[in-house]
Amino acid sequence: MPPRSIAPFPIRRADLRRAALSLALALVIAPLPGAGRDAAKAAKVDTPVCRVHLQKIDTTLGHARQRLEDAIQKDLAAECAAMHGQVRAMLEVRNIYRRCIDGQERYETVAEMDTSIEETANRIDARCAPRSVEAEAARID
Repeated sequence: MPPRSIAPFPIRRADLRRAALSLALALVIAPLPGAGRDAAKAAKVDTPVCRVHLQKIDTTLGHARQRLEDAIQKDLAAECAAMHGQVRAMLEVRNIYRRCIDGQERYETVAEMDTSIEETANRIDARCAPRSVEAEAARID
């Protein structure tokens, strides 16, 4: 008896595109400065306000990352809104680092944040720019 072949599952272009985008966003978001770092132990300006702000960095970035991951499963409009939220969160965190960290670590961390913000803004420009009717029709199939 010949071996039975298993028919591959049909993969829609939209599903493949969503999976690729999810992976790309995960790779960009994962190394965000501040994510997973114990910012509260950095060389810092020791004020009550900075202590509170440095402690909320992981929460701020985590919430923005979760909103972005949830939006990817929806539609392009939700994804674009979440990417804008990601930029706002990164700007907030960058400003906390700028005010509350001293020395070389401040310079390096703020530069990393600026790079991440620029990459996300470029992704917004590429994915969220107004599209022509023909481009939208091609994207749907």
